[in-house]
Amino acid sequence: MAKKRTFAPRRRCGTMAAHMRLLEAYAPLRARQARLEQQTARRRSELALAVPKLVTVKVVVNVVYRTEAQNVSNAQVKS
Repeated sequence: MAKKRTFAPRRRCGTMAAHMRLLEAYAPLRARQARLEQQTARRRSELALAVPKLVTVKVVVNVVYRTEAQNVSNAQVKS
């Protein structure tokens, strides 16, 4: 006879369930959430139309070594 396998119950995060209950119970929260989502959608669409600016990021590279054989060249750093 095969032994029946039992599994531990799966634990889940209750954050979204609690959030949905709050949205159902409180109309002001529901309205605020809707406004936030509308604002987010509007900003995302505005950013999608914007021409991205070229950004230069200055970088400092520190090479730490003990022997000359461990050192890396400037060409390696630049690559």
